[in-house]
Amino acid sequence: MFVLQNMGERSLILDGVSVEPYPMKNNIAQFDLKLEAMEQNNRIDFTFEYCTGLFKEETIKRFAQSYLSILKQISESIGKRICEFDVLSEWERKILDSINNTSVACIEAGNIKELFENRVKSCGSKTALFLITSRSHMSS
Repeated sequence: MFVLQNMGERSLILDGVSVEPYPMKNNIAQFDLKLEAMEQNNRIDFTFEYCTGLFKEETIKRFAQSYLSILKQISESIGKRICEFDVLSEWERKILDSINNTSVACIEAGNIKELFENRVKSCGSKTALFLITSRSHMSS
């Protein structure tokens, strides 16, 4: 969840009594993950609130760094399309590239029919394909 607080904190005076917001600390996350942005004093402060049963602190720190990187790219390139921004760090990209390195060299070109015909030709008079069927009967 994303929350933007842009109303500012104001004191309220009622019949000579001054009322000011009291900062409260909540030790229980209301949502799995919440990012709150508070606009005050010509800046925006961000706060993450998260369920510690689901996220580790280092995960949230990486997420925060990624978010700041994206915001920086946006501020430097107003005309860029969203798909043109780098959302992964160099380290994350290397990990992703190593995981996704699943390319395999193709030994033979052709469709299944052509591959089967080539196999039959290479076997000569030997059997090229076996079909085994099995039916089990249950008696009651």
